[in-house]
Amino acid sequence: MKTKPRVEVKPVMVSHDVAAAMLAGISPRTLDKFRAEGLIAARRLSDGRVGYLVRELEQFAEALPVVVPGVES
Repeated sequence: MKTKPRVEVKPVMVSHDVAAAMLAGISPRTLDKFRAEGLIAARRLSDGRVGYLVRELEQFAEALPVVVPGVES
């Protein structure tokens, strides 16, 4: 029997709780704080529901400062 090729699709957007979990498991409240400070943007999906672009979450995470052992920030 021939197997079908497996296709994996990366999500374009994720929900509020998934976005918080993607950022090293921060709390949804911390994500709300980042949003209020203009550090990350949400997109309106419907009344009362927002989503976050995975690409922007990745860019946000990659732009965070690198921790150097023994150096206080």
